[in-house]
Amino acid sequence: METGEIEIIMTNLEQEIFSSEDIESIYQLRWGIETNFHYLKESMRATNISSSKEDLIKQEIYSQMLVFNMLQSIQNEVEEEIDQNKYKHKMKINSNMAIGYIKRYMIIIFLEEDLEKRKELYHVLHEKILKHIVPIRPDRKYARNKVTRNKHHINKRNSF
Repeated sequence: METGEIEIIMTNLEQEIFSSEDIESIYQLRWGIETNFHYLKESMRATNISSSKEDLIKQEIYSQMLVFNMLQSIQNEVEEEIDQNKYKHKMKINSNMAIGYIKRYMIIIFLEEDLEKRKELYHVLHEKILKHIVPIRPDRKYARNKVTRNKHHINKRNSF
């Protein structure tokens, strides 16, 4: 690595065919998948399976994937609304805040019978998520300072 830090990556790719740089490039391409797994496991608590029967376990996994896809769809939709020209860095929405708002609003939206009221609530959800954006800083070379004030943040409550 450029920083002098040693990085160990295990792979089943043949060393004679793929150079270290090739493997690093492939890993970088895969990074979005890795962050999605982290998102599923940590933010959505997808590994907390409460069932013991095979059919119920599958049902829990499928429902988590459905919710994950809904979250991603909403996040992608809101992210398109960010005016990137206003900022120095490219911006994205804060996923943890988005999860918190979606947890709070989606059930209400689904249960609302009046179509116009449902659209209004969905618009409110979009606006709340859009208020919490963060910069994407490519090639970050310094460690992040994580401040943990509360062990169980409000946006990471078990509700899915």
